[in-house]
Amino acid sequence: MDRPSLRASALAAAGVALVALIALSSRCQASGAPPNAWAGHPLWDDGQAEINAYDAVETRYGKTRPYVDYQIVVKEPFSRRLLVKADPDHEPADVFPVLKLNHVIHYQTGIYAYHQMLSFFFDPEDMQPLKWTLTSFEWCGNTFKELTRRDKQVRLATRTYWDGDADQEYDLPFDRDTVFYDQLPVWLRSQPLEAGASRTLRVYPTQISSKAPRPQAAPATITVAGREEFALADGSRRSAALVQVALGDGLHRLWFDAEFPHVLLGWERPDGGRGRLKWTRRLKYWELNQPGDERWLNP
Repeated sequence: MDRPSLRASALAAAGVALVALIALSSRCQASGAPPNAWAGHPLWDDGQAEINAYDAVETRYGKTRPYVDYQIVVKEPFSRRLLVKADPDHEPADVFPVLKLNHVIHYQTGIYAYHQMLSFFFDPEDMQPLKWTLTSFEWCGNTFKELTRRDKQVRLATRTYWDGDADQEYDLPFDRDTVFYDQLPVWLRSQPLEAGASRTLRVYPTQISSKAPRPQAAPATITVAGREEFALADGSRRSAALVQVALGDGLHRLWFDAEFPHVLLGWERPDGGRGRLKWTRRLKYWELNQPGDERWLNP
């Protein structure tokens, strides 16, 4: 089968599956789905990952750096004791489902590149992180950060190559009215997106950095400003919910598809960082590891 036929067949199958899964949502909720209806939707049980690719720009050293931003959302089994993905033979009583976000960033700065990935593991009951990790490396060195949440204790450990914050571990204040900036692309999808909805929270700043100063949560107001047409990277337009996040450095704007599952369509930050959705699809990406499978990155 040629590439166009493969693509058409895959998209058709995905479309049929999505329609069927949406039709099952009421039955899922009636049978004891997690309290968060978005996280409990049967779409996440189809055995695939949601892959979103964005034409993006990052500001680094005072210059804008274009790159392709990948955000992958997938449901997977998780060990409550170890806070890692559970293997098939793991003790069943210790296993429960989580939603994971892998945010992959790669951009060039002159002679060398930044490679960064942030992994969030969300508890589907409240869509708050049970754990997140960050890896960041470029020619200057490596950085690793890990946050874990066990019961009421939230602990952050950092390892960097920077003098002054090379090796640190401490507890962080965290409650239901606190979020990390980096969880917003998924967390906001699970929240009410009706125009006028507003909430005041405390937000920890982005942790996508090679540096690791002790983070301080700051007050923020999150408001659903309304619906508008949003232009994607290819020029097509979709109805979107505009969410504005008022922080100390200005207004951050995120657009989400008005239709379930409310894929993030784009963002703009006060520092000039921005992104526009190129494509979104559901795939078993872990099986697409053979020569030639790179074609899936250009649907």
